[in-house]
Amino acid sequence: MAGLSDAAELLVLDWITVTGSPTRPAGFYLALYTTNPPGGFETDTSAVEATGGGYVRKSLVMTAAAAGSTANTTATAWTMGTDLAAGTYKGWGLYSASVAGTYLGGAVFSADRIVSVSGDKINFAIGSVVLTAD
Repeated sequence: MAGLSDAAELLVLDWITVTGSPTRPAGFYLALYTTNPPGGFETDTSAVEATGGGYVRKSLVMTAAAAGSTANTTATAWTMGTDLAAGTYKGWGLYSASVAGTYLGGAVFSADRIVSVSGDKINFAIGSVVLTAD
C-alpha cells in the first residue's frame, strides 16, 4: 500500500476548497523504479525510473475509492526481453500520464524484483497497486 503523494493531496485539497481547478487524471500509469526516492514516497524526487529493453509505463484502471483506498482492477506485467531490461527493481510509482505527468503515489517492493533471464516477469495482480488516503 502507498499513501497519496504530496502532489495528489494538493489536487484533492484544491478540489475540496475550490481554490484551484485540478484536472482529474485521464488515465493511470504504473512505473518501475531501479532506485526508490531516498526521502520516501511522498514525492518521486530522485527516484530512478526503469529504462531500456523497451520499457514503458503500463496503463492501469483503478477502482472508485472505498474505506480510504483505491486499487487496480487490471493486472499488468513487464517481461524481460520484451519490455524490460535485466536488472534489479526496487519499487513502483503511479502517474497520471504515460510520460511525465503527476506522481500520485508509490511504494517499495517487500523484496527486490530481480530479472536476469529472458522471459522473467514482474507481475502486478489485480488489487496489488493500492493507494490510501492517510
